[in-house]
Amino acid sequence: VFLDRRFPDGWPSVRFLLDDSRYTTFSPAEGLPAPDGLSVADAPFVIYAWPYDSLEFLTTIRPPARVDITPGPPARGDLEPEPYSLFTRYAVTSNPTANEPVATLGGEFKLARAAAELTAPDTIAIALDWERMAAAGDSLPSLFIHVLGPEGMAAQYDGPPGRGLWPPDQWQEGIIVGERHELQLNRPFNPTTDTVQIGLYWPETGERLPVLNARGNPAGDAVIVTPEP
Repeated sequence: VFLDRRFPDGWPSVRFLLDDSRYTTFSPAEGLPAPDGLSVADAPFVIYAWPYDSLEFLTTIRPPARVDITPGPPARGDLEPEPYSLFTRYAVTSNPTANEPVATLGGEFKLARAAAELTAPDTIAIALDWERMAAAGDSLPSLFIHVLGPEGMAAQYDGPPGRGLWPPDQWQEGIIVGERHELQLNRPFNPTTDTVQIGLYWPETGERLPVLNARGNPAGDAVIVTPEP
């Protein structure tokens, strides 16, 4: 376990809550204590980091690897106007044997997995695994997750893949990045009329990236995911 030094230094109670023999502190400015890089040989390991500074320390992680990104729960102090996540958890494991991707999008990303689950009648949890393609360009597209019903948009996420918590230049072939989103509807999800669409688009133009399905055939500009009950 690697723990951002900000936590035990800024919140002294952390040292009393944790066994200091079970974690190693690090400074994001100095990087993780692995100058030659952390790879699958070192996995599994977990990083707890403050998400509002530079994330360049994550470039220490080398492929092949799998990284699951989980924002910490929101918190808010008495004088703070909005809640915010206190930390981000990066769980790094060995990259399992690669299966055929669910889809490829615009020659930029492989969607290695897309799953949706109804965690409540009006709540959908969506898990996505991404891998950057070797021939991808320098720009990073944005992610959309849209729940569409008869009334139009019933719920959505629009933003960077990985919630913006993975450095743009660290999206590379051989590193699978997993993210999870929970979308709240203002009514129960109706599987007969509602659909969940996932895709990528260029934020500068709004143009969506074309989708190729698992067989390499054109499949529009969005991946359709059916939530499991």
